[in-house]
Amino acid sequence: MIPENVIGRNFYFHRYDGSSKLIIFFSGTDKDNGIFDFWNTAKKIKHNYLLLNNGRNEWYQCGIPDFGHSLIASIHEVNEIIKHYAFTDIYCVGMSMGGYAACLFGAMLNAKVLAFGFDSKLKLPGSRSLKRMKGTFPDKYFDLEHLIAQSNTDVTHLAGECDALDLYSCYRISHLKTVHSSSISGVGHGVPPFIKKFYDLDLFIENWINGASQFDILEERNSFKNAKFVESLYQFYLLFLKRDWISIVKNKDKLIEQNAHHEYSNYMIGVSFLELNEIEHSLYYLMKSVALTPHFSGARYRLARAMMKKGLYQHAKLHLKAHTQLSEKPEFSYMFLSDIYMLENKIHLAKYNLDMSEKHGADISKIALRRKKIDSNIEKA
Repeated sequence: MIPENVIGRNFYFHRYDGSSKLIIFFSGTDKDNGIFDFWNTAKKIKHNYLLLNNGRNEWYQCGIPDFGHSLIASIHEVNEIIKHYAFTDIYCVGMSMGGYAACLFGAMLNAKVLAFGFDSKLKLPGSRSLKRMKGTFPDKYFDLEHLIAQSNTDVTHLAGECDALDLYSCYRISHLKTVHSSSISGVGHGVPPFIKKFYDLDLFIENWINGASQFDILEERNSFKNAKFVESLYQFYLLFLKRDWISIVKNKDKLIEQNAHHEYSNYMIGVSFLELNEIEHSLYYLMKSVALTPHFSGARYRLARAMMKKGLYQHAKLHLKAHTQLSEKPEFSYMFLSDIYMLENKIHLAKYNLDMSEKHGADISKIALRRKKIDSNIEKA
């Protein structure tokens, strides 16, 4: 039995007097050694909470290290906590691999589930689980569709419209009677960061726990309901992963005919034209993607790159700047802003943006080459 308020390598349990609810937060990939997703959110809620990470990127198939030697043993550990403290309401929350785990554990614990952007079936072509899971595992729990269908667990599922795999995974389970699905336009795999940035993630989760009225997310869409389109989008995404730009361009009309106003369709086509150096066509589709969803950071970045190739530097700066404000990884946008300011002989701005690029983790060798040019210009001045 885990005592109150104890942290381990792969778990952290906090007891909150006065609440009979237990909120279990499941971490995504690459979390170990006391590192957990939703840490700050958990600390703000006035309920008991249990933070879990998988340690290894095994999608919780073999349980949680230091918290049960197998999946069933880990479920047993959770049940022991529930029984010991007489918790009456159980909630599971997670994103990505953690979203999968929230559904997996939720179905076994008969808990309510809030899951963001995850593989509803493991090891599908192009999936994160196929790429990240190392080794061989029993496939008993690979497909969440069957597990959720056989349980009474209530699942609230949010996916990003700009992640074809997450949208496909959403479509696969959206027909189940206990699953409540929605998708967010202009967002990829990071739905929680988006809600945190533009709304209030802590309040969103708190409202869900308390069964309160949820605030209106204006970017909410439902493309996952269009089975034919989602299937096609997924197949184009597989071509995109293979960098098969020619096949995407050749067959683009098939995707556009099914949904001409989908930002990610236009994005993939625009990027393909960009990679083929067909800039005019690239600009058309990327501008359409940005017009449909101005907060889609990936489209902003690629549009800026196309504009740079066309020599439209003033316009490119606008979209690069927007990308630095929208993206969690803005280092390349800062770097290209620096390049443009160098062309404009605005050395102080070139230096500032290069410093920002380095601060956000840009490749040191690329930084060094540009810094040498800047220093040379400063010396000449």
